[in-house]
Amino acid sequence: MLANKAAIKAIVINKVGDLFFMVSLAFFYYCFQTFDYEALYVLAPMYKTFYYLEIEALLFDIMCISIVLAAATKSAQIGLHMWLPDAMEGPSPVSALLHAATMVTAGVFLIVRCYPILQNSSFALIMLIFFGSLTCVFAGTTAIFQNDLKRVIAYSTCAQLGVMIQACGLAAPEFAMFHLINHSFFKALLFLSAGAIIHALKDEQDIRKMGGLVNLLPFSYFCLFLGSAALMGIPFLTGFYSKEGIITLSFYHGSLSKFSYLLGLFAATTTIIYSIRLISLTFFNTPNTYRQTTLNLHEAPFLMTLSMFFLVCGSLSFGYFAQDFFIGFGSNSLGYSVNENKSLYKADFEFTPFYIKLIPLVLILITVSFLYFYSPRNKLKSVYYFLNNRWTIDYIYSELISKPVVYVSERYTLHIVDRGLLEWCGPYGLAQSINYLVSITRGSQTGYISSYIFYILVGVAYILLIICFNVAEHDVKTLIICMCSYIYIRKFL
Repeated sequence: MLANKAAIKAIVINKVGDLFFMVSLAFFYYCFQTFDYEALYVLAPMYKTFYYLEIEALLFDIMCISIVLAAATKSAQIGLHMWLPDAMEGPSPVSALLHAATMVTAGVFLIVRCYPILQNSSFALIMLIFFGSLTCVFAGTTAIFQNDLKRVIAYSTCAQLGVMIQACGLAAPEFAMFHLINHSFFKALLFLSAGAIIHALKDEQDIRKMGGLVNLLPFSYFCLFLGSAALMGIPFLTGFYSKEGIITLSFYHGSLSKFSYLLGLFAATTTIIYSIRLISLTFFNTPNTYRQTTLNLHEAPFLMTLSMFFLVCGSLSFGYFAQDFFIGFGSNSLGYSVNENKSLYKADFEFTPFYIKLIPLVLILITVSFLYFYSPRNKLKSVYYFLNNRWTIDYIYSELISKPVVYVSERYTLHIVDRGLLEWCGPYGLAQSINYLVSITRGSQTGYISSYIFYILVGVAYILLIICFNVAEHDVKTLIICMCSYIYIRKFL
């Protein structure tokens, strides 16, 4: 039942993104008369220049904002994210594929592909920065207080997608694509590791009911630990080269980027906290599983273990080998496919002072040390309740949108539109109309040959009138006269 509701929730919320995407397509065609990317890349800057003081400039901004909102829905940004954590009701391999390479990355890819168009709308870029930065903070603080193993990883996906969206807002689509590919390795590894643990524990997903698994599931522990380390941005792992690169990049890109830089550092801190909490409660805490379950623990099957091994290799080395190709100074990895912006901020990033690059690493060490030596119990129940309930966003949507819509639908729409207008214009009205016409024409089926001969003669006479006397424009009047004659003759026969 929960899986069905989660599927319905995902469908309904993603329809919002589909709506905005269709709106953007309509404006694309209205403004440019084409959907070809190469033509759009050339026409978009010219359109902004020539129509900046006219009404079309507003249409261009609306088009760009629609693309941003469509991508925000698909990539589960704050305010439109509610479907993603609930989608964890699906199987773990499906979750790994969903979060690593398919649906949730579609929004980021849309932004990257349309970046040469979006860069001409400053408001759209500001929206991207705010969406990405706030999503990082929201998802990170929420994940700290979640108790479902897969839900914690799902909120980490929201946070990393926010990092990618933030990079696009900072005019660095190649950084977003680099982090998207890096993220696919360690996030798929995390989900497959979580699936192996859940399967070993007889479908138990509450991390408070785990613990003491480090010696019982060593390979799953190694995979989950390595994936979490790459997610945190530990140096020389795959996540370090893209995630910390985006944080460092935001340090240079304009005044607004200082806001995103501070939020990025805060989000990186929350990533460390919930990752360490996840590993600690799952593997090092006091065992809270059933004895029979503990005795029957086993690692994942061979094929799944083999898949996890390849993901381990990617999480260890891909970022190191691919960094020069994607974000190296002078690299043109994405080429004309996104028409990269050759701004000087990339030179600033390439020659960033060493102490600035060390800030995320120092932040990791301070946070880990703090959690190791001082692990306070949460005494602020209201704060815990607020963050555990996902900032109560689901409750707000339920009270302000869902319940009023359901009330209006039950009281008015159901009776006036569904069971009223639509039924009478649709199947029920059509059936009643056919029955009425049948009841009228039923009397003409008398069974007498003379009646049928009369009908044939009337038809022939009507055709002769049209052909011989050229009364085609008066055929309606002719038909009425013939029918009246028929009724009169039938009455006196």
